[in-house]
Amino acid sequence: DKMNVFYIGVDNPVTIGSPTGWDKTTVSITNGTITGSNSTRVVRPAATPGQKAVITVVADKKPTTFEFRIKRIPDPVFKVGSGKIRMPSVEFKSQQFCRAELENFDFDLRFSIVSATVYFSGANFSNVVTATINGNNLSSLSSYIQRCGPGSVISFDNVKVQGPDGVRGIEGKSIALY
Repeated sequence: DKMNVFYIGVDNPVTIGSPTGWDKTTVSITNGTITGSNSTRVVRPAATPGQKAVITVVADKKPTTFEFRIKRIPDPVFKVGSGKIRMPSVEFKSQQFCRAELENFDFDLRFSIVSATVYFSGANFSNVVTATINGNNLSSLSSYIQRCGPGSVISFDNVKVQGPDGVRGIEGKSIALY
């Protein structure tokens, strides 16, 4: 209903009209499944990104086809606090969680952080300190976070997220404190 695109891993709502009534209409799809009845349907694509799905509506023995692109849900954006790459050290020190947000996307979907490698460097760190998180909770990093001050840089790398279409890696982020 939102665009001529079906996204993998989510229910894609589709509204179908029939000029002859539903008793004389059949609906089918290639590269996916379509459920529901009458005008309210839901499509789940079964193909890979870049392929097409075609819905065929046969009303009174006259077929009409509608072509849709199949896409992967876009990558979410990794964020801590305000999400900015420059942050006051006092703001960073008060953060307890990180998150992955979908920006400018028509579906209300959630991604959760599975894991990430975190590097602390700069002010108050004579050598780079490496740590890991499993999930979005930063409490395991609290001893390093408390050492951070203006001039510290915290880099989140190898970020893995869980979304409706499975686990994937996303771009990390470095945060410079002032």
